[in-house]
Amino acid sequence: AIPVDSIPMANMLQNPAVANRAMAVTFNAMPNPGRDAVRISLDESMRLSGYTLKISDLRGQVLLQHTERADGNRFFDWNANALAPGMYLITVTANDGQVATQKWMKQ
Repeated sequence: AIPVDSIPMANMLQNPAVANRAMAVTFNAMPNPGRDAVRISLDESMRLSGYTLKISDLRGQVLLQHTERADGNRFFDWNANALAPGMYLITVTANDGQVATQKWMKQ
């Protein structure tokens, strides 16, 4: 198995301009690595402002997009059963424009 942190994040951002933006927003994807499902837990500021969540493969193909309004749910559970094993990107964009991206490994 490839360690999740062995691939440089700067090479995997969908939009290189995002690398220059401060990433004050945070979220966790658990378990990582995982098999059948992933739970994405967003920080309180994301929940309060609203957000859009995208899960994509390393080629940039968006596999899932979900938008949550302000004061919405802080957790998002995703059934990843149909995915092939490999690395995926989870990108969360707050309604104020802040972006955070994490790698997630499907075993």
